[in-house]
Amino acid sequence: MKIPTLTFILLALATLTLAQTAPRSHPLPGAPYVERHSALDAYPFKNGELDQLHWEDFGLKGKVRKMYIQTSDIIWEPGSLRDHVIVRFDSLGKVLTTITYPHSSLPRGFRYHYRPDGQLQRVERYAYQDGFDTQTADQDSIFPALGTEAEYYYDELGYLSRIVFYDENNAVSREHLYSYTADGYSIAINYAVPSRRHRDLIHHYDRQGNLVSSQKKDSGGKFIYTAKYSLDAKKNKVTILQDYLNNAATQTTTNLLDAGGRIKESTVNDFQGNLMRKYTNTYDSEGRLSKQAYNSPNDRITTIYRYETDAQGNLVEFSSSQEQGTENHSLSIRYEYY
Repeated sequence: MKIPTLTFILLALATLTLAQTAPRSHPLPGAPYVERHSALDAYPFKNGELDQLHWEDFGLKGKVRKMYIQTSDIIWEPGSLRDHVIVRFDSLGKVLTTITYPHSSLPRGFRYHYRPDGQLQRVERYAYQDGFDTQTADQDSIFPALGTEAEYYYDELGYLSRIVFYDENNAVSREHLYSYTADGYSIAINYAVPSRRHRDLIHHYDRQGNLVSSQKKDSGGKFIYTAKYSLDAKKNKVTILQDYLNNAATQTTTNLLDAGGRIKESTVNDFQGNLMRKYTNTYDSEGRLSKQAYNSPNDRITTIYRYETDAQGNLVEFSSSQEQGTENHSLSIRYEYY
């Protein structure tokens, strides 16, 4: 039986619509960091590898207006604490501005702009000046903009489709391109000026948002695997094949997870199965990392993590030290509340 042209067109459109909407049952990908500082690297409550844009991403409780993160800096300022990161939130918990102090006299200010639906739209650099941390009324809106750090684009379903990052001359430095299929999604990271350190990358994720594999472009312009991930849900085990050479993995990482999805044991072996290093993690009653034992053929180091919280339950003191008492790092955090 011959199918009328109009019917054929409608069927084709329906098929196309299903192809576009069916893959979107997986979680929305989040946005990566625009700026990192060692104080945030040391902050124990993270949002995976994604940006921290809300109270929840910092693990905060109560209506925090500002948080001031201080870190000990034994290289630049022995035995001292200073504000290295200041984060300001609106009354609903969204990050409005961050201020990062690098090892220089000029801090870096960032403003976060959101779409009406709450999605991140743009991160703007601005000329911050000292005085913002005096617990007075917020004045950051008076400082002049220096340009755009990143712009975020979304498809018709509200999923990230493209992120453009800019350098300090407002030229494009790299792009993140998002593609969606029935099996998951991928993120291609393309650098405006590729180099040995900055090579184009592709990360592949499954429908649950779990990383499946990573590739990078080699010197000949061909994408090669750098890591492949597999999850054994019954054994709560993640296996990572990595450091590929001639299309063969030279290193295997095996992560054993607890019932809460936290890594309780991570073992790294070479291609012959010999132990390179092993981490064993212990968590406290609130799910926070309290001890980590590191073992390798040459070293055994145990690190102890300590936490102090305020009346709201927010972290005010955090430190890591070796078991014999030598301090590795410490954070001191204070808050202003609405």
